[in-house]
Amino acid sequence: MKHLSIFFLFILLFLGFAGCDESFNPKEEFQPKIIVTGLLKADSSRQNIVIQKSYDIPGFDPSQNTTDPFISGANVVLKVTNRKRNINATHILRDTSRARAVGSKYPGPMPFYTTTMSGFNKITARDTITLIATLPSGENIQSTTIVPEPLNMEINRTVLTTAATKQNIDRFLFTWTPIDNAQGFMYYPRMRIYYDQLENGVVTPKNIEVPIAGFGEGAERTFSYPLFSKSRYQDYLFALVDEVMRDISKNDVNKQNFYVRYAKFDLMVYDVNFAKYYSSINGFLDDLSVRIDEVVYSNIPGGLGFLGVTKLYEVTMPIDLDYTSSFGYRVTPFR
Repeated sequence: MKHLSIFFLFILLFLGFAGCDESFNPKEEFQPKIIVTGLLKADSSRQNIVIQKSYDIPGFDPSQNTTDPFISGANVVLKVTNRKRNINATHILRDTSRARAVGSKYPGPMPFYTTTMSGFNKITARDTITLIATLPSGENIQSTTIVPEPLNMEINRTVLTTAATKQNIDRFLFTWTPIDNAQGFMYYPRMRIYYDQLENGVVTPKNIEVPIAGFGEGAERTFSYPLFSKSRYQDYLFALVDEVMRDISKNDVNKQNFYVRYAKFDLMVYDVNFAKYYSSINGFLDDLSVRIDEVVYSNIPGGLGFLGVTKLYEVTMPIDLDYTSSFGYRVTPFR
């Protein structure tokens, strides 16, 4: 029986080696692609588009490439249409550049394309945005996206205070829903407390983000903060808000050097195109899913990258004077 087992093992090994292709090449045949990065900002007059080309290298280390992949000299336009708003505009983007980070391996500034502040109508909900680009090589690129629907946002407490109430709640709860209940968007929430600090006779405006969880104690204390998610709510425990309020003055014993102005909840909304692209390069938005040979999403026909839209929503909460004075902070602004 032992000899029979060894025989079968030998057969399996033989078939394994025999099945190997001596001409195997871990690099696929290079197919040049155009790569577009276009995350447009709703309600902004400044829009930027970056266009690159893929590149091949002799070996396997992409850091060996020294040829600048960024493309300049293209004709790039954004078309904005919306029948309800009676909008049908075409905007030519300016071919420009900016300084690269120190230590970049590519020489010279980085090319990109931008709108002019005065000549671009701000894009709003339900606008259809079409990118059309003609490259110096003669290649044409076209992609379309739609600005997400507006949101309905709700908060269970409209003033910054953690004082007890009859409802016996223990956290701030923010919820949001697209007006048409559209699916597939991604969200990035943040809650910040804004304050002024008097330092050496100078008043400096500052802000601090509120975490969603805390771990450890003392010098080992760490915090976690919201990430990109498809969730439509975010909560902040009162205990953590109190902790942040105390931390504002942790390096200054004179509490009257601080004036807390307000808190703000910011919500960045990302359209379906960006959400699909982000998910395809970062994995599913849960800890249980497993992907095999997932293709990176792109809405650039014949190319790579994405054209998407993001929009910022804000909710401002005034400070409760009794709450801020409970920490010893001043209740009147600096003059």
